[in-house]
Amino acid sequence: MKKQFIFLLVALSISHYLSAQSDSTNCTISLKAIDLSENMSRLSTKDDEVILLLYKKTNSEETLHAPVCQTEFVLDSTRKEKTLTNLTLQNSNYLIFILERDDERTIEQIDPIFRVYYQEIAKLYAKKDWLGLEKYMGDSDLLGYVEFSLSKSESEIEFKGRQNMDSYHYKLTINHSK
Repeated sequence: MKKQFIFLLVALSISHYLSAQSDSTNCTISLKAIDLSENMSRLSTKDDEVILLLYKKTNSEETLHAPVCQTEFVLDSTRKEKTLTNLTLQNSNYLIFILERDDERTIEQIDPIFRVYYQEIAKLYAKKDWLGLEKYMGDSDLLGYVEFSLSKSESEIEFKGRQNMDSYHYKLTINHSK
């Protein structure tokens, strides 16, 4: 009886693992700077210190779990594109936030703010309420926010605008295949 129970437990575990694998998708996310946000002033650094936060979202969550991907990189006139490859995502809804970091806070300090206040941040971004966003963002700028699902094999989203006298234009491309 004990052997049958262990066999059943192992069989269920393998079945669950294979089911989760079949729902997985290999994904590539690319961010291209068409117009860097830090290029207007003579005092600016002429580069964008970008933070990309990717979260899995379910309809019932008021706070988000740890990011599926969080990364920080620099884009400038010589390197205007960053591609993240081999991201394994489940068939679900996701949120991406793209920030231009203008203060000394680390990604580890910024992430919890987005996990708890993402709904309020998204509303403020939609209204282009830069002053309201400052409460959560400090000196950093939220360049883009998008919610997406893996229903299309490729999605392109453009973020452009002006914040604090700096214009910006970015293109986010999401590719995936089973």
